[in-house]
Amino acid sequence: MNGREWLPEHQATLEANPRLPAWRIAKLTGHSVFTIQERRRAAGTTPTPNRTHWSRRDWLLADASGLDFQT
Repeated sequence: MNGREWLPEHQATLEANPRLPAWRIAKLTGHSVFTIQERRRAAGTTPTPNRTHWSRRDWLLADASGLDFQT
């Protein structure tokens, strides 16, 4: 296996933070984002957490674009 070794501590970090974005876990563990996503897929969870809401910035950008996203 190339790259860093996947340690039990890294797996514990991944399991303890299911809603944390992959890039943050990658920063904590030192692995790439792709590795974190692959590990999440192997565990049967989504590779990135689903967004449950829009931020104010999202609404402003959607409004400024002139497109209707509420169909």
